[in-house]
Formats: sequence, C-alpha cells, structure tokens
Amino acid sequence: IVRTIESLGGVFVRSRVGHSYVERAMRESGASFGAESSGHYFFRELGSKDSGIAGMLAFMEAVSQEDVLRALREEKKYNVSIKIIPRPEKAIFLTEELARVYGDATIDWLDGLSVGYEDWGFVLRESQTEPVWRLVVEQKKGSKENRSEEAQKNIADILARAQ
Repeated sequence: IVRTIESLGGVFVRSRVGHSYVERAMRESGASFGAESSGHYFFRELGSKDSGIAGMLAFMEAVSQEDVLRALREEKKYNVSIKIIPRPEKAIFLTEELARVYGDATIDWLDGLSVGYEDWGFVLRESQTEPVWRLVVEQKKGSKENRSEEAQKNIADILARAQ
C-alpha cells in the first residue's frame, strides 16, 4: 500500500487502527484522506470522519480519471494475505518472540508488531474488539517462498511451546 500511494505522488502517514487514531493523525498531518484496510474511509471535508458513501463517490470520481484507471489496470506487484488467529490465554509474549525470530528485519511497534524486509513483511496486531490476532502478510509477486505460510508456522510453533 505504501509503495502504491508513493508511486502515485501521495504521502503515506501511519497511525494506529481505530477511528480516533486515524482522525487525529489526519488532523496532525493535514491529510485530506485516510483509510483503514477494513474498508473505513475518512475525509477532511467531513471533519476527518468515516463515510462509506463519500468513499464510494470519491472512488467513482477517481476512476473517471485516466491516471487512476491506468494504475488500477496495472498488475499488482504484491500479494496480500490476511489470516485470523484465535488468541490463546498465554499469547502475551507472542509479538516479542516474533520480533526476536525476525530480528534482522525492520521492526515497528506502532500498532502491534510490524516486520519489514525489502520484498515482504507482515503486521500482527491484536484485535481490540474480538479475541483474535490479525496477521497481514505482504509479499512481492513471483517470490519462491510463501512468506505467509512461514509466518503462520512460526506463530504456531511459538504458541505450541507456550502450552
């Protein structure tokens, strides 16, 4: 997502997940638009509030412009997978242990654990509304290794050792 936004001339600003965090980040950065991967779209014109209808209208306007149509037609360069992992009772150490396993990566703790390499990365964050973890893995297309399966296996191994 970051690379796509930047390749189209936009500026990517990260924040924690949640309406209040996104709204604050938008106000502080002066952003005109904000989004969550869950499908929430925020607009400065609406006081940085979420609106699905405004999102649909903005999308319809955007696809009428040739640059956006060309970008949408381009083949995706990354695969993204999302896995929901039930949160066991003894999982409090999970992110710290994963950070150790992936210690050679760029690590970020803004909202859960973000692990980044040049051609792949993942975010593991605990849901604030459900007893689950969400694992989102992004990987360049054409990679030989399945990084999503690798991350899921490492998570399963860490959790099994805790039982």
